[in-house]
Amino acid sequence: MPSSARPATSARPVVPMFQGIPCAGNVKDPDILLLSVNAGYVHANLGLRYLMANLGELLPRCALLEGTRRLGVAALADAAAALKPKVLGVSVAVWNHDESRQLLALLRRALPQALLCVGGPEASYLPLEHPLFAGVDVLVRGEGETVFAQLCR
Repeated sequence: MPSSARPATSARPVVPMFQGIPCAGNVKDPDILLLSVNAGYVHANLGLRYLMANLGELLPRCALLEGTRRLGVAALADAAAALKPKVLGVSVAVWNHDESRQLLALLRRALPQALLCVGGPEASYLPLEHPLFAGVDVLVRGEGETVFAQLCR
């Protein structure tokens, strides 16, 4: 079919947002919040989605926020603090290491009573003394789908 004869397509899918940040799940009153600082564009963090998928009966109590480096860490931390979760899970990768360290420090100050969990490929091999883990309550190394769900219970 010639390009001029192609049928019109619908608009791009609408991405749910919370305070300008792509989100999924319960963004009204989550007890569990999963976070990531993605690269400079919006894309899905599959690791966080695996964690969500394995929460079982806790899934309705979970939200996911995916910031970007362009959006900035402070906006993501502010959005997380506004939700007042009891458990936070932050995914750390090589491309978001510095931003994640900043995010974790902001989260600890804003939500001192929350259980702050860190995992992901970058967190899995760093030594325990690494500054990334300052103020973190739980470090999950390796596959975290089962462990994170147990922590949330």
